[in-house]
Amino acid sequence: MLKVYAMSVAGEDRHLAARMLLRWKYEELFSQEMPEILESEDGKPYFADASCYFSISYTGDFCFVAISDTPVGLDCEKIRSVSSDAVVRILSPAEWRQYSSAKDPAEMFMRFWTLKEAYCKFSGLGIVKSKIRHTEFDLTRLSPYLSGHEELRFWCRRLDSGLSDVVLSLCSNSMHRPEFYIVEI
Repeated sequence: MLKVYAMSVAGEDRHLAARMLLRWKYEELFSQEMPEILESEDGKPYFADASCYFSISYTGDFCFVAISDTPVGLDCEKIRSVSSDAVVRILSPAEWRQYSSAKDPAEMFMRFWTLKEAYCKFSGLGIVKSKIRHTEFDLTRLSPYLSGHEELRFWCRRLDSGLSDVVLSLCSNSMHRPEFYIVEI
């Protein structure tokens, strides 16, 4: 199982809204109260009862929650231009070649960024410990590929329909394809 929920949070506290969405969907899926959320030494949140996993992200007026039966990392970003300094700090030389030849460089950068963030959230290492520039993705394949991590599955999609041009990326070791839901209150 790998489910992703999106919800508009215009004018709301995004962090609080994401936690409420997580509680709502957990309790709906499992017909029980959501367990306590703890944090690892590196700051990765997890359920005290590790029978399922989650990841939260938000951008602009939207929050996203992934719930899975295996570890999961989720990240999203609104597509926007970034400084050339950011591109150099984040992308490896091979990624830079893919970025510089892209039809939409802003979208391509956000694909790389969200994939790297999703991987960091999955692993629990965080951006600093993961040496993000050395985490190298190949986006020329059918699915995003992270060298040396063949056991992991990555999904990266541009979401246009009502989601203000957002790039959403997932990292998991699950073979399940993600199910995507837009939730309205």
